[in-house]
Amino acid sequence: MTPLVRRSIAALASTAFMTFALASALPLNAAQDAGTTKTKAQTAKKKIAKKAETTSKSDEAAAPAAEEDDEAEAKPKAKGGRQAPPDAEHRVPAYFGALNLTDAQKESIYKIQGKYHPQIQEIEKKAEVLRERQKSEIEDVLTAPQKKALTEARKAASDRRKAAAKARDGI
Repeated sequence: MTPLVRRSIAALASTAFMTFALASALPLNAAQDAGTTKTKAQTAKKKIAKKAETTSKSDEAAAPAAEEDDEAEAKPKAKGGRQAPPDAEHRVPAYFGALNLTDAQKESIYKIQGKYHPQIQEIEKKAEVLRERQKSEIEDVLTAPQKKALTEARKAASDRRKAAAKARDGI
């Protein structure tokens, strides 16, 4: 096979792959956006319902409840997209939502999640420490110019992510 034919086949294959990859990614993003919108709408409805409940109570009883809501909203997400410990607003695990669970089943699931969540968080913290230690030891193997190149590559990647986020947010 001549080099020209090889290059042509490689270019065609690469174009076909990119077309397939881009075409298959678009519906996923649209579906994810729709799911996010539904989730936000459900959360907003729950907050409105809670506010309605607290306004019906006396002012003294409503104040602590409002503070608890603020504290729950102020809790930052842990690294890796993990959420705070499960509570009454927590969702059931993936694919459980379509099983028509009763409220009692949901409460049981929330209790089980609450029991294991702290243990899982502890293990994840240990894993993160090990990853950092591993990364440090790997970087110690590099020479000074390699470390500099690595730092520059990481900075460039960070800049690309920031630019993509700004473009996505329309800023």
